[in-house]
Amino acid sequence: MRTHKIIWKSGGIQIISLVIFVLIVQLIVWLTKVAPTNGVLIFWGIIFSIIPALFWLSFFYQRDRLEPEPKHYVFGVFLLGAFLAYSIGIPVVRQVFGVRDWLYLTPWGYILGSILVIGIIHEFLIYVAIRYTVYPTREFDEWIDGIIYATAAGLGFATILNIYYVVELGGAKLVISAIYCVVNTLAYASFASIIGYFLATVKFREGAGQLPLIFGILVAAVFNGIFLWVQRFVMVRGIKYNPWNSLIAGVIIVAIIYGIVELLMRRSVALEAARTSPSAKEEE
Repeated sequence: MRTHKIIWKSGGIQIISLVIFVLIVQLIVWLTKVAPTNGVLIFWGIIFSIIPALFWLSFFYQRDRLEPEPKHYVFGVFLLGAFLAYSIGIPVVRQVFGVRDWLYLTPWGYILGSILVIGIIHEFLIYVAIRYTVYPTREFDEWIDGIIYATAAGLGFATILNIYYVVELGGAKLVISAIYCVVNTLAYASFASIIGYFLATVKFREGAGQLPLIFGILVAAVFNGIFLWVQRFVMVRGIKYNPWNSLIAGVIIVAIIYGIVELLMRRSVALEAARTSPSAKEEE
């Protein structure tokens, strides 16, 4: 069984690497003092939307050397997550529920809408991307596989959300685009890892039933909603707008989630080792 520590180590290094990426973008802007047109801003904003996801996928895959997942499976799930975000996630949230018409009216409406509408829909679609593709296959044969595949789906989902954000704001500023894309990508990867853990629980723990999976989707949705609320709260205070607060808050939330997943994985590995040990088999 592959060590679960890959999740924590890759997550930590990924957070640090992407923060450095944002700092490099800020340094370039300071040194060059460029004032690009909207078209150039959109172009670079889209690049920033894609870089965090691809960086994470390549880095994670390089560390997953003992028994790597097929590249076409991982990338296929990534693309499916992106497709579900584009074709269902964003249209349903915006057009069916019309969240932009009421989400920002009251603080309670914002956090409840972020959890019960945005969070539930987004996390359920990430679950669908795994449950009806790789979940029944032989490639989904270890607990950590759930986290790997679910995270790939979450990254695909986040990439489309990032592109929508950049295009709708006309590119915004380079640093703001970079911060948003990095934080959003890390957040959706961490939410998805929760779903992946509980998907593996349902598959590998005898008699688990479907309740853990429902619980996992709800927990991921709650974290999603809290994340959106915190981002808005810390980034916009009165008339002041500070995207760096968003980066700090996002990193803290993601670190907490990865810590929770690490503890869950430790417990799962211990249970699996006990179940498959020679002494346990003799008792059976």
